[in-house]
Amino acid sequence: MNVDFYYDQIKDAKLEVLDLGNHVNSFALRKYPDSKEVNSLILFTPVGIVITGELSPHGRAVVAPGYGLEWFSSELDPDALALSFLDLEWVWSKAFAYFKSLVDQFEEERQTLEDEDCPPSGRFLPRKWRVKGREIVGTEGDALKALLTVKEFLKTPETLFDALPVYEDSQTGLWVCP
Repeated sequence: MNVDFYYDQIKDAKLEVLDLGNHVNSFALRKYPDSKEVNSLILFTPVGIVITGELSPHGRAVVAPGYGLEWFSSELDPDALALSFLDLEWVWSKAFAYFKSLVDQFEEERQTLEDEDCPPSGRFLPRKWRVKGREIVGTEGDALKALLTVKEFLKTPETLFDALPVYEDSQTGLWVCP
């Protein structure tokens, strides 16, 4: 999501009260404040918020059921607000970057332990792992590296879920995803 694009679209816009009714409150968002043209309409209804018009996300109507004017006008985290109105999109490169950062963090921690002459324990011990049906023997970091070797593993949330590394717990016999 390009936040700058959305900001540029509304940074000079004017929000005007159209009607404060008993059940519905309506506001006009004008991209050009001196214009009479309404670029978007925002409705606060008893069942949710509706935003429509060219300044709405994706240029079409979006609905946030269960929310109202009080919630919308409060201090909101930008991510929480975006999740309420924007479509979620899976970006495999972001998933790759996230798991790559976990591998890098693991390697840094492992190096620190080696530098301090600490024996490996816990997640730093070699185990038998399964990554999308492939068995490997290695550390948690090795299992995460195996996950990163096949782009298709990160293509969708579903393929990622199926490919997440798991190991067999020696005490319970259950397969565990750390």
